[in-house]
Amino acid sequence: MQQHCPQASWGADSPVAALARSCTRPCALSLQIANVLDTHAATLQRKAEREVFFMNTQSVVQLVQR
Repeated sequence: MQQHCPQASWGADSPVAALARSCTRPCALSLQIANVLDTHAATLQRKAEREVFFMNTQSVVQLVQR
């Protein structure tokens, strides 16, 4: 039996909403969060954008690496 996370308040097409719909287990959730962050970071073309993104997501990355 799959349990889905509650729908977030983000747009239906956002990576976060896709993650919320697909999470089934806490350990899988950590991998999915890391994947969403990595996927988005790969789309950032300017160094300044990447630096701001990594600065803003650093605490989340530390949590999912535990």
